[in-house]
Amino acid sequence: MIALHCGLGEYNLSFSKNRELRKILKNVSFEMIKSIKEGNDSVDVVCKCVAMLEDIKYTNAGIGSALTENASVEMEAGVMEGLSGLFGGVSCIKHIQNPIYLA
Repeated sequence: MIALHCGLGEYNLSFSKNRELRKILKNVSFEMIKSIKEGNDSVDVVCKCVAMLEDIKYTNAGIGSALTENASVEMEAGVMEGLSGLFGGVSCIKHIQNPIYLA
């Protein structure tokens, strides 16, 4: 099963932004399926696709992250390998475009 979640972000998007986001999510989905079919490692595939989502300004991740009370950006990211249960995560990350790669 493949599921994409792009955070709340700006959930009152205009029709054109909503359409653009759907197109981007479709592209991320196709990239994920392509990478899986090519036999790439599942964690690498997930991290690549999460990074693609972090690069979208409409998501509540990466460059689109919501601001803290202090008007700064602090991000979290985590990834888990299902068979082994190994997990990596980071919290309160600043000034990094793709925190998933640190996780």
